[in-house]
Amino acid sequence: MNVRNFEVSKRERLTFALFMTFSLAVPYLFHLAGLKGTVFLPIFLGVILASQYLKPMGVMGIALLAPLANHVFTGMPLRTPLPMLQLLTLEAAVLGAAALYLRRKTSKPLFRTGVPFLLGRISSVILVFFYPGLSLDLWIRNFILGVPGVILNTALILVVLRLLPAKE
Repeated sequence: MNVRNFEVSKRERLTFALFMTFSLAVPYLFHLAGLKGTVFLPIFLGVILASQYLKPMGVMGIALLAPLANHVFTGMPLRTPLPMLQLLTLEAAVLGAAALYLRRKTSKPLFRTGVPFLLGRISSVILVFFYPGLSLDLWIRNFILGVPGVILNTALILVVLRLLPAKE
């Protein structure tokens, strides 16, 4: 195994730290402003942004750490009575993986951002079968409730990509 594959430059570490900070600050500011995370989905904004600029290890690090770090520092997302932390972690990981895959496969920004959001959101339906507090009806209601967030986040990312194009 080539050790150089695991080398991370100072610039990459700084970029990771920037996206991680962003992933903590945005949900906090949304909650502080009284905006519902279940509607606007601010926790995913840093993941989808990072997926356009970082290497895969960094993207998956943000996807897995952002929900947990938010929980540790702000208490949101909750672990109980509903497993929102677990749901959002799975959704962020799938969103990040899908965005990384599509980043290599297409140059169309809408597909690179919108499709991963939908795949990430849909992926958590599997947890309905593992957590007694969840039901398919509740999952569907939360999925529909988050549609404005998917649209808003996708639009915002498209604007950012227009202003700061990601290097291929």
